[in-house]
Amino acid sequence: MADALHVDRARLMRMALSEYMPDAYHDIKQCLGEPITQNERVVLEVWRDSTNGEDPAIPEHAIKGLHQGFQLIMAQANNS
Repeated sequence: MADALHVDRARLMRMALSEYMPDAYHDIKQCLGEPITQNERVVLEVWRDSTNGEDPAIPEHAIKGLHQGFQLIMAQANNS
């Protein structure tokens, strides 16, 4: 179905389960973790590359900066 709708399978699964089977979705997340989309994997790969795969803690101010950076990137993408 995700292919027919041209959406990421993980995104469709998250949307459908959280809407129609929230308890099952909660259990899946507890057992297997949050499903991530291909686009989210790209962000993770950039992070791992930037940190040489070390998994450092992220200070609160850096999280806010990342959030602002992503918002700026998306605003620019929407204006293009």
